[in-house]
Amino acid sequence: MNFNNNDHIGTYQRPSRVFKIYPVLSHLNTKFQSLCLPGQNIAIDESLTLWRGRLSFRQYIPLKSSKSGIKSHELCEPSSGYLWSFIIYADKDTVFQTAFISGDTNKTATIVLSLVEPLLKKGCKLWMDKFYNSPALA
Repeated sequence: MNFNNNDHIGTYQRPSRVFKIYPVLSHLNTKFQSLCLPGQNIAIDESLTLWRGRLSFRQYIPLKSSKSGIKSHELCEPSSGYLWSFIIYADKDTVFQTAFISGDTNKTATIVLSLVEPLLKKGCKLWMDKFYNSPALA
């Protein structure tokens, strides 16, 4: 299934592996953000959605219960479990477009900043595990 016109690939700045479904991903992120405003506490974690078919960016993580699937980084509200924003992990060279990121910031800090960018200076407390923590974020 294609949700994007191949003629627009020259102007596309996101990972090329999700080009065909990017309009759907963008629409879902926009809808999730417009339907609910998260509370004071927000959390970032990764998720692995089970996928057994063929997919170029499918991840294999043997320690997870569903060993192969689509990896995503998610910003949720812990009290209700509401998914407010997400990023699909397409490849190791994924570049996120965020205004607050300098050139020397590592990739985990880039993920955190791109997810939290709409909520900066809104009084939210961010909870994350040690995987996302870094001196660049501090």
